[in-house]
Amino acid sequence: MRIAICDDEIIHLERLKTLVLNCSLWRGNVTVLRYQQGQRLLEDLENCEKSRNCEKFEYIFLDIDMPGLSGIELCNKLPQGTEAGVIFVSSHMNYQPLIDEKYPALLISKKSSQDAFDDAIRAYKARIDALCRFEFTDKGKDIKIPFKNIFYITMSDHHLMINTRGGCYNIPARLTLREIEENYKNQGLYCCHKSYLINLRYYSAHDFKTVYLDNGNKEIKIPLSRKKGKGEALKSAYLNYMIGEINAL
Repeated sequence: MRIAICDDEIIHLERLKTLVLNCSLWRGNVTVLRYQQGQRLLEDLENCEKSRNCEKFEYIFLDIDMPGLSGIELCNKLPQGTEAGVIFVSSHMNYQPLIDEKYPALLISKKSSQDAFDDAIRAYKARIDALCRFEFTDKGKDIKIPFKNIFYITMSDHHLMINTRGGCYNIPARLTLREIEENYKNQGLYCCHKSYLINLRYYSAHDFKTVYLDNGNKEIKIPLSRKKGKGEALKSAYLNYMIGEINAL
């Protein structure tokens, strides 16, 4: 596991490094890279995004108040493919409302004890895992699929067919498509038909009867229910999803 920490003050940087290295969630299995300038970290992230052999960061810890590029400004500029958990570190916890409103991130105090630090990271990891992965059991194995890898889900004979980048899973349905949509609507899942749940990440177009998804290799055609008002509900859902994605950056 690789973790980046960024703070312009060396004292805080060293203390944060100690907290990270001693964290009980990954003790002894982590490499910490230190940065005193947000711009340097951003450049490394951009270079890593261009390289196929680069091992990416699992977490990025950012001081908020830094000269040049602040933590929040850096977060706004993260490369599109960045999947690291972003954790802000500050002496000013009054930033909490801003973090809650704009970022799927965590804000912790620079004065946190090791136990408080560990508890915060553990809770954050659980929240991110729940939000970012669809979890189920298939043939006795626990499966965790990132939502970004799901193209669509269909229901037939009380079974879910989950179509993903890695293939198709057929599992007994414990939830209806409507319940899945409600539980994971922030992940872009949208029920366009009583038997189909699409991932709005891959939406490309629609007409009165069909939704078109683009998975990068071919166009996928999914039926659109007449109850969706000639696609107006779909259009609204897509726009709301895109606005949410922009606000999360």
